[in-house]
Amino acid sequence: MKLTLELPRHARANVWLDDAPRATYAATSYLGRTLAPIRTIEPARRLAAIELFVPHGPSLSYALLGAELVMAESTDLEVSVSVSKEGPPLISPLTGKLDRVSIGLPKEFAQAVLDGAARTAQELGAPTQRKLLYRWAAHGFVSSSPTVFENASAMVLRFLTLTENDLEAQICRILSS
Repeated sequence: MKLTLELPRHARANVWLDDAPRATYAATSYLGRTLAPIRTIEPARRLAAIELFVPHGPSLSYALLGAELVMAESTDLEVSVSVSKEGPPLISPLTGKLDRVSIGLPKEFAQAVLDGAARTAQELGAPTQRKLLYRWAAHGFVSSSPTVFENASAMVLRFLTLTENDLEAQICRILSS
């Protein structure tokens, strides 16, 4: 399922639940970490992604990030981030002509993706006995930053635990936090 949301202050988001965006890329390397969440939260789904566009006055923030949650033998949460070089262009209706968007996740954003998952696991909890594979991404030439990818990572992890009750309201609460 894909939801397109209009948010306050002209921000917009596309959210995929149990589905993936068309932003697959070949990894040139991987960054990983094992996390011991503050509490275990059962996952409700296996795939989640977000494409986020947030204007900040004359500048803007953009990120597309998606992950898959699979079973693992570890008792904790293993996180793996696929790193790539700049890939093919992605035509994003969220950014329009405001930025050049490319598929892939450059190394300068990969650590932020790990940090976002770690922050969520420590503050709210996360699934355990799972491996979280961040494997869909796109970034803007001027609008992407480590901060927007850290926030996107935290949101994706939270989306994986959403129940079916009033999904859109739950997603909006996550996006506004």
